[in-house]
Amino acid sequence: MAINTEIRHATAADMGKVRDLCRQYRSLLLARAGDRAAAVEAYYPADAFEEFLAKLETIHTAPNGEILVATLNGKVVGCGMLSTHSTGLAEMYRVFVEETARGHRLGRRICQRLIDDACAMEHTKIRLETGKPLVEAVSLYTSMGFTEIPVWYDLPEALDGILLAFERPI
Repeated sequence: MAINTEIRHATAADMGKVRDLCRQYRSLLLARAGDRAAAVEAYYPADAFEEFLAKLETIHTAPNGEILVATLNGKVVGCGMLSTHSTGLAEMYRVFVEETARGHRLGRRICQRLIDDACAMEHTKIRLETGKPLVEAVSLYTSMGFTEIPVWYDLPEALDGILLAFERPI
């Protein structure tokens, strides 16, 4: 069977799956945090995370943002989001591909599309944060030219060494 993949803008019909992918991302981060999972849970409390997920479409809306999905044989299996952070600076969020769909370079393609779209929005830099335990994500971002930077907000001490921030010019 031929494998068909696509990176496209999310539709209203996709948003239930996008929320599910975000929950999978959170669960993976918690699982990989090991003995520091309680700190991650405190940073991403389930109830606040659900409230946040309910507002995804308003947070990542055009013309200052977007939500992309990756499909594999017509099924949504990945997502990524972009928002304007400040003049010239975009931020990439929640790039995630389901485990069963990995190996098709969908995460890389989502990232590249977000970078290209940020450039089209006339941003000159793009940044992101990720969890240090998500070694595949860290490897992807560094291979795409992102360099580690200090976290740009007051990070709870319990998360020091768990969350990483990256940035690259566009």
